[in-house]
Amino acid sequence: GVGEQIIPIQEDANALKFDEGQFNALVSIDSYHYFATQKGFFEEKVLPFLSDKAEVLIGIPGIRDEYAGRSEELLSEWLGSEAYMFKSPTEWKTIIGQHPRIEKMETWEMGCFDLAWNDWLATENQYALGDQHFYDTIIKPYTCFVGICIKIK
Repeated sequence: GVGEQIIPIQEDANALKFDEGQFNALVSIDSYHYFATQKGFFEEKVLPFLSDKAEVLIGIPGIRDEYAGRSEELLSEWLGSEAYMFKSPTEWKTIIGQHPRIEKMETWEMGCFDLAWNDWLATENQYALGDQHFYDTIIKPYTCFVGICIKIK
């Protein structure tokens, strides 16, 4: 019953043009890591558009907490120059930062890793076929899916 309230957006995340406090929720799946790895991005580029009591849910690929800060070293053979985008749940908490409007923030390793990867690797997609080569040696040992939940005051 909220379909008419949902606004899908395809915009440059660094140049959004919305009214302050316009959105009650933001959901980002498999995209946030491409544009938001710089500290301060959330509070400068996203937070102004969120209303009071808004919620943010983000699901992205990342690196396990125990390998935080080592994504380029561990993942470059698979991801090349994009390895830097893989951050751990703890690193994402630091990148998003603290702000007086943030009531609560949680980050975690999501439990859907095996299910999602099994579905992906079962497809005939050319990228999935390439990922199969790295699954046992790089992807499964070092990476995870990161969940982020932010509640605005």
